[in-house]
Amino acid sequence: MVALLAAIATIAISSSGTSLREMPKAAAFGSLTGALLGYWVVGSLASGVASFFIRDRSRSAFRLVYDLAIVAFAILSFVGQWRMRNVSAQFSPVNATVPRYTSASPARPIPGARISWDDSPPARMPTAASPVGMGEQTDAQGTRLSAAQLDQYSHTYGFCLAQAASLSRIQSEFPALKQSAAVAQQEFAAAFVVAQNRIEGYIRSATGAKFLQIRAKLNSQIAASADSELDETSARLFCEEVRRRAKGDLPSPTLETLLSARFHSWPEGEFSQGFTKIISTKGHPKSGGLHIQMRIPRSWREREGERPHVVKWCTSENGNGLAMAGIVITPIPAGLVNEKSIQEFFNGDDLREFAPEGAQVISATKATIDRRPGAMLVYDVTGQRLDSAVAMRTLAFVTIYRSHFVMVQGSVGSTDATELEQRMHRMEPLFRMIGNSIVLMDEYK
Repeated sequence: MVALLAAIATIAISSSGTSLREMPKAAAFGSLTGALLGYWVVGSLASGVASFFIRDRSRSAFRLVYDLAIVAFAILSFVGQWRMRNVSAQFSPVNATVPRYTSASPARPIPGARISWDDSPPARMPTAASPVGMGEQTDAQGTRLSAAQLDQYSHTYGFCLAQAASLSRIQSEFPALKQSAAVAQQEFAAAFVVAQNRIEGYIRSATGAKFLQIRAKLNSQIAASADSELDETSARLFCEEVRRRAKGDLPSPTLETLLSARFHSWPEGEFSQGFTKIISTKGHPKSGGLHIQMRIPRSWREREGERPHVVKWCTSENGNGLAMAGIVITPIPAGLVNEKSIQEFFNGDDLREFAPEGAQVISATKATIDRRPGAMLVYDVTGQRLDSAVAMRTLAFVTIYRSHFVMVQGSVGSTDATELEQRMHRMEPLFRMIGNSIVLMDEYK
């Protein structure tokens, strides 16, 4: 019975958020011993059942082989569990930076540490064909990272390390909150551990051999910024805050950076999982009085259109990415179109004429834009930038509404034709979701 209870306790420990790495040696040895004893009890029961059917000599051989197999299985399970816990705890420093709370003050964000880049070499971002995931490294042939991206990644990486350190401190100082801190960490990891590991991959690529030194410096900054005292109320509030962060309640640009890294290989996932925001033309001087809205991923940055008739323009990865979406509204001379002619335009065979002048149209099909007749076009436009020819591939949703030509575009660019094809293939599901989110608000008045 004691051995059986020890085995059950071992299973409970292995399924909790406690790392075997953090257990005392005696406790770890006890867990292994308990597991062996538990497996031995199971083996004894199995051997007893087998004794009714197997002769004495065969029974002894069976029992020996079975016991050896059980011991080997227990050891392999323990070693595998130990290694997996070490990987997950690799970036969870013990020092904490939990902010101090009072019962009257709301939970506030944890201070994130920043990396000092000094003269670090330029980094490269992974291509769509070789995204960075857990344990993976960036592709050496990717796109260069800008200084703004490096700054965002460093801040977000420091934020995640500081948060993990805070939860680790709570677990060690407040036994009553150990489970709450573990649950908070698990929920945040479920939402953003892939993003954190991908960001770490970017930083490793950017800094090379300096990475370990920089991470040590970062941990020192986290330790130095920790409050000397921490009360249980503050710790409880912080655990609750981390759980809200796991649902997306994070400060900007930390949220945008985590989302863009998390959904790098699955852009439409950010949209389909509800991480979106609304872009509206209401009251805009270029809108022609139309109120049109659409949704874009939360990690995309909105800005004003610089060219005539371009109302809004949005860029992926918090303004640093290679995918874009925009709203173009162009007035049509009065009396040129009516509802009958609009129906004829979009039911005809000349939908390609809606593409910009000089564009190479790849496809043009009829579509419905918020119950209005319209078209969906895919076309390429090539422009010159310095000494390179840059091709832009666009998926456009077109309609005519209240004497205005309305176009919502989703575009990617590249100097390489194959890469352009791959980027559009990756982004097209998201662009279609954006197009499907278009709402002509004036229709519902």
